[in-house]
Parts: sequence; structure tokens; C-alpha cells
Amino acid sequence: MEVVDGVRGADLEGQLRAIPGRDGDNLSLKSRFAIKEFLRRYPDLLALWQAKEDLHTLYRTKGHRRAAKAPTRLTDRLAYSALPELQTFRRTLLKWRTEILNYFKYCTQPGTLSE
Repeated sequence: MEVVDGVRGADLEGQLRAIPGRDGDNLSLKSRFAIKEFLRRYPDLLALWQAKEDLHTLYRTKGHRRAAKAPTRLTDRLAYSALPELQTFRRTLLKWRTEILNYFKYCTQPGTLSE
């Protein structure tokens, strides 16, 4: 029976269900490997999870110059996806490019208003 981070069998699948929203960088190497192995059975979910991880990577980018290239890399990767949800996500990122880059320039989140 496979054990990952002290979790066995069916418990592992239950634990994996709670992980999709978590940042992959905050998971152990074993947990990340287990997630990818589990998601290989579900290619659509793997694509969605990878897009989420790519977005986390985008927002961890340091500096405006590097950040200016990051959305392009992400949208280029999304362009190859066959999932309509990821195509919609790509179009949204393209429309919000300026606001996303302003996050790195002014340290504000899109849609944030200051009074």
C-alpha cells in the first residue's frame, strides 16, 4: 500500500481532494508527486491544476520587468489547451494584462479601490 507523507490508501485520495486550492510550493515534494501521479488519470484536471500553479508562479514573480514577460508565457501555454475553460481563462488574462502588471508596478490588486 502506497504511503505519502504518512497517509495511506483511500486517505490519500481524500487528502488530494483538499489540495487543489493550495499553493504547490507549500506542499512537500512527495505530495506534489502524488498529486501529479493522481491527476495523470484525469488529464483535464491536470491541465487545470497546472494552470492554477502557473498563475501562482506569475504572482510570485519579482520585479516589474520580469513580470511583464510572465503573463505572455502563461497565455502562450494556455493557447495550446483544448479545454474551453482554459481558453476563457486565457482571454480573461489577455484582457486584464494591464491590471495584472499594475499589481507589480504599484503593489495593488486588480479591482482594489483606496478611499
